[in-house]
Amino acid sequence: MIKKITENEVNILKTIEEKLKSIEDSCLKLANQDNENLKQEINDKIQAEINEELILYKNKLEKKKKNAFEKMEKEYNSNLWKLENESKQKIIDAEKILKNQLYEELCEKMKAFVLTDEYQDFLRNNIIEAQNMILNKSNLVICVTNKDKDRFFNIIQQYSNNIETLDDSCIGGCIVKNTSEIIDNTILMNLKEKVNEYENNI
Repeated sequence: MIKKITENEVNILKTIEEKLKSIEDSCLKLANQDNENLKQEINDKIQAEINEELILYKNKLEKKKKNAFEKMEKEYNSNLWKLENESKQKIIDAEKILKNQLYEELCEKMKAFVLTDEYQDFLRNNIIEAQNMILNKSNLVICVTNKDKDRFFNIIQQYSNNIETLDDSCIGGCIVKNTSEIIDNTILMNLKEKVNEYENNI
């Protein structure tokens, strides 16, 4: 025979059921909260790892950029130095060519000048100028080119009977000397001095 459940017992069962339901709800709520906390923790960890990777990547990228820049700067400076040296050498070469051209042109002009009538007065003044630079004027020797000695012997002899000859490469002018002094007043020497003076003023 089935025993009939009393009303009191029914109420007790309901209370137990309600408590079990409440416990179940609480457990579900706690489980959901734990799940959310776990998700947040995982997300935070992932985000931290991503940030760390980004920082590492950025540092590597900056290092590569720095190395590339330093390499480019080094190559630029090397090329600049090379270009500067090449330019300087070209300028030096051009100056040498210009100096040689100037020297040759002046030589040709002076070679033509010594053939003119005006050269006679030039030679006279040239000898006087050289003599004036000599301190001891005794036993002076005047040196002139072979051509000038042949053309102007009488004029040269007015300043000294001691006459010696120079190579015609001296072009003209004279050298006046004694036993202790020598004054080179040749056209060739004057040309060299003028060209060197021009070169130093460039």
